[in-house]
Amino acid sequence: MCGLLSGGVLLIGALLGRELPDWPDEEAQRLAALWRQRFLAEYGATRCRTLRDALPDVPHRCRSLVRQATALLRDLLAEEGHLEP
Repeated sequence: MCGLLSGGVLLIGALLGRELPDWPDEEAQRLAALWRQRFLAEYGATRCRTLRDALPDVPHRCRSLVRQATALLRDLLAEEGHLEP
């Protein structure tokens, strides 16, 4: 799995996840699933190697993908009311 995708899931969990085992976590799960769907729709894959192989073989080749995916997650969080636009 791409680290950008898993990092986004971790961020969603930190923002919306439960603090105690018996607290609900449906919103975090829903948003994490939506994040995966958006990521896949935008980049066509969720697997690190697949994404990296599509980029030029240069140092720091994921840099532009990091910027784009960060903006995509920020926009998703804002759309869903979990972040100021």
